[in-house]
Amino acid sequence: MKPVRFVHAADAHLGYRQYHLQERQNDFLNAFREFVEKTRELSPDFVVFAGDLFHDPHPSNVVLSSAIELIDSLETPFLVVPGSHDAVYSSTVGTVLDPLHKGGHVQYLPVKPFVFGDVYVYGMRNFRTRAEFERDGQAFFERHPPTPKGKYNIFVLHQGVDFPKLNLHPEEVELYSTELPKGFQYYAAGHLHMPNCFRFNEGFFAYAGSLETTDYTQYEYEKGFYLVEVESDGETKITRIPIKQHRKFNIVKEDFSGRDAKEIEEKARELLSKADEEGCIIVLVMEGILPRGVSRVDVDYNAIKNAAEKALHIQLINNLKTPEEDLSPIQIAEAETIFAKAEKALTEYYADLFKEKAGKYAALTIELVKILSDKSAKSRERTSRAEKKIEEFYQAEKRAAP
Repeated sequence: MKPVRFVHAADAHLGYRQYHLQERQNDFLNAFREFVEKTRELSPDFVVFAGDLFHDPHPSNVVLSSAIELIDSLETPFLVVPGSHDAVYSSTVGTVLDPLHKGGHVQYLPVKPFVFGDVYVYGMRNFRTRAEFERDGQAFFERHPPTPKGKYNIFVLHQGVDFPKLNLHPEEVELYSTELPKGFQYYAAGHLHMPNCFRFNEGFFAYAGSLETTDYTQYEYEKGFYLVEVESDGETKITRIPIKQHRKFNIVKEDFSGRDAKEIEEKARELLSKADEEGCIIVLVMEGILPRGVSRVDVDYNAIKNAAEKALHIQLINNLKTPEEDLSPIQIAEAETIFAKAEKALTEYYADLFKEKAGKYAALTIELVKILSDKSAKSRERTSRAEKKIEEFYQAEKRAAP
């Protein structure tokens, strides 16, 4: 086998107007431009991009034009799989990756694997939930069977995989490691924005990480991609290439317990003033239990934001609670009683619409309310859990249908 060099990257999220700001859309494009420039300098034999090239399956013409220009400037095969953001949502609408493939700008791996000498590259489509993979995964692999017959084989995916070291929440797992096809020496993954590379089966499993910050909780994750160099004997060297072109986030966390509205405003303005920098994004995470008689609506959040004059954007994460919301076990039991009464009332309300299934739909509604109001979980996690619950419900109904 001749030595081969390839680049493994993922999660550019081109077109993402974070906080509805054009500047942030430009930031994601600039990070991708730096990736392209550094890749051009490395002169790889091909590029593997493991999903979420775009933030949406139908990016604007401006975003699409910029992406095509940059990808074409590499003058090397650009191999892609769909991610959770740019995958097909419906067969009638499709994804922009398909016309990019037909136009010769990228090679869409789920449609056609890539062969480069003795190297074989296979890519799978994205499955947004575990339930979706259980339903459609086997059929996909039967239609597109992986055949790792090269001297060096690469498997490309955009999924959350249940490796213990990744410490994923159950709702974030879409694929079990035991379900990954064998015979591959490098598993090039996207989806998780924290880079990670470790030994697996006969070779390596790697998450490339993202090129920019899509959520403030991920700001500290190193941005970049991998250069993978394979010698003629299969020996693999993996080098991390950093991306420097990303927006600065100043993240401040404060416990405001016991303070009244005016005291909260004064302290928050002081914190924002100290964190204020030209062009940065400030995130103030407000924690704590409010005094009795004080509500979140009593706080003037606009007055707080006005304390920062240089920042591009200020995001307030309001986790303040009233004493009533800081529930004790007894209060939780009382809440469950309320949920039970609500479920009974919903069952009666749904009777005309869902007939004998009214109770099932009422129970689903209550379960979704509990999931979406669970303040102990992040917003993304709550949404993922709710989507999974809905998917599981309708799949069970479909199986039960005559």
